[in-house]
Amino acid sequence: MHILLIVNSFHFEDEKVNGSKFKQIFDLYQAAGWTVGLVAPCQQKTSTNNVDLPMSKEDSITIQPRVIIDFSWRKWRLSRLARIPIINTLILKIASKSIYNYINTYGEPDIIHAHGTVHAGLIAHGVARQKHIPFIITEHMSILPTNSLPIGLTTKAINALKESAVITPVSQYVKNKLVKHYDVPEENIKVIPNTVDSLFFLPKEKKPSMEKQEIFRFLSISRLSPIKNFSLLVEAFYQLTNSQPEIKIELYIGGDGPEAPHLSNLIQQFHLEKQVKLLGKLTRQQVLSHLQNCSCYVLSSNTETFGIPLIEAISCGKPVLSTDCGGPSDIISKSNGHIVLKQSPKELSEGMLYMIENSNKFDNKHIREDCINRFGADIYIKRVTEIYQSVLSN
Repeated sequence: MHILLIVNSFHFEDEKVNGSKFKQIFDLYQAAGWTVGLVAPCQQKTSTNNVDLPMSKEDSITIQPRVIIDFSWRKWRLSRLARIPIINTLILKIASKSIYNYINTYGEPDIIHAHGTVHAGLIAHGVARQKHIPFIITEHMSILPTNSLPIGLTTKAINALKESAVITPVSQYVKNKLVKHYDVPEENIKVIPNTVDSLFFLPKEKKPSMEKQEIFRFLSISRLSPIKNFSLLVEAFYQLTNSQPEIKIELYIGGDGPEAPHLSNLIQQFHLEKQVKLLGKLTRQQVLSHLQNCSCYVLSSNTETFGIPLIEAISCGKPVLSTDCGGPSDIISKSNGHIVLKQSPKELSEGMLYMIENSNKFDNKHIREDCINRFGADIYIKRVTEIYQSVLSN
């Protein structure tokens, strides 16, 4: 079986960036014995693995066999002209060239699998129609509101979704959005959650014991942007320190982004400098280390379409706490964590207290086993295999 993956961005998996999950999927497909190619026709950065990549005349490069990265997109993406329908159509055609280059070099795939409706799905749609190849769209994000898209792109997105052989959103939350706002037939949708690298995200060899003097450490790692609502987390932590001054707790926040200065000021305002640490941008290895050494992982977002950090945490055997913001509802159960109302410092503070008081009730071994059963590599490959076989049989 020959599968061509089309993704919006690609990075090696030792970088803690969005595109790293596609390297993991590429490797899983190869391990399954499939012929797999990957093209990133909309790459925005000109480096991967922190190494600048040489530019060819076509602004594309094959970084390893069957993996093509194209940078021509970056010339157009930020241009105001990109919002003009005819220009946007031209840009999509330019971005499609790398797909045709792949096909000319390696042959036609049995299935094209696009990750993201905009813009990978739109490109896959055009190529698939011309070459008569079935295509699938995996939606990792809610592409709403539609008014954020260039004029005419909404219609193209809807057409691509409706003509896709199957749509595989990463959560029930995204599925509901697609059905409600895009009128996509529910029978054409199959939820396939993201997968976790359970061979990398391992528990610490020695299980930490909860001694009297041990500090309970909360951890949260993400881009420091408003939608992640780290201000809520800091305020909830502050309320907890005031209501339970006898409990020894600390909060580590990893990541960088536009909210960093505000969070630093908020920490100073609440006099939490000794208890709350801003870790800055972390490598993948550093993320693992912090997960292994935390007591509980916290997600305080306003909206999440899935929640990859949550499955990385439970793969390490750690209990998790999250706001009720969409995707985490597919991940968290009574056996591995707790969910609270979003955008409420009081609710989150009480949730943090709940995790402290019930820490001994969470079975770290069971948390990890359940994670692998639901989000591990084997079940992920089983799910996509069923989809591919169904598409090819039809």
